[in-house]
Amino acid sequence: MEVKCVMLRDELLKIVQENKKQHEAMRKEALAGYCEKATAACEEAVAKLLYAEPASVLIRMRPPEDHTRDYERAIRMLEKTQQTEIELSEHDFATLVDDDWEWTGSWVTSNRGFSKTVSEYATGKGL
Repeated sequence: MEVKCVMLRDELLKIVQENKKQHEAMRKEALAGYCEKATAACEEAVAKLLYAEPASVLIRMRPPEDHTRDYERAIRMLEKTQQTEIELSEHDFATLVDDDWEWTGSWVTSNRGFSKTVSEYATGKGL
């Protein structure tokens, strides 16, 4: 069974804009947490080297990805369309309304350790 949802363009646009703001805020917080943890890991490695402790130095931390462009593309499309009503597939609804993109799971997994907000977001989404 294929279910479609019809939403007013302006309502959908507002939802996507809010989702974008939330993503930007969570990424900013995660980036600050990443910088703090990465700095601490580097300082620990340097301290070991300064005290002549033989140690392998390998720090694997990836900075939070920025998916703002995905939101901006969706927003531009909604702003440019002549339609006042937008028909959404289940996938479109999950992405644009529920803010559940293809990358959401991996993004949350890689950033929840850097941000309390991302962790709470993940818990709220059951991730």
